[in-house]
Amino acid sequence: MLERPLEQITLNDLQSLIDDQVREGKSIEYKREEYRLDSTDANDRTRQYEELLKDVSAFANTLGGHLIIGMEESQGIPTSIVGIAEADPDSLKLRLTQIIEQGLEPRISFGIHAVKRESDQYVFVIRVLR
Repeated sequence: MLERPLEQITLNDLQSLIDDQVREGKSIEYKREEYRLDSTDANDRTRQYEELLKDVSAFANTLGGHLIIGMEESQGIPTSIVGIAEADPDSLKLRLTQIIEQGLEPRISFGIHAVKRESDQYVFVIRVLR
């Protein structure tokens, strides 16, 4: 799967998940769109925070795994790399990191890497350790 160091994951690695039809499971999940962390609806924003934390903690409480944001899937099989429009990927990485660090106890080990798809388009890979 995504065995290489997190910061070395490339678009080709993500494409290989599609080519090999790597199905969602206990150690990988695909999200087409980013979490709506800036929603103007307070209830929606709370639900999005909770979903992010639930997704990340599920990996931490099992075998660990990868949450890939910006990949489309159909019936659990990745079909395309769509990317997330983000002018400042480091800012989103920092925001996700802060939410995860402040929202989960005990703290977990994780990393986030932004893989550039094209200008201002990224796929975010969150690697969560067991």
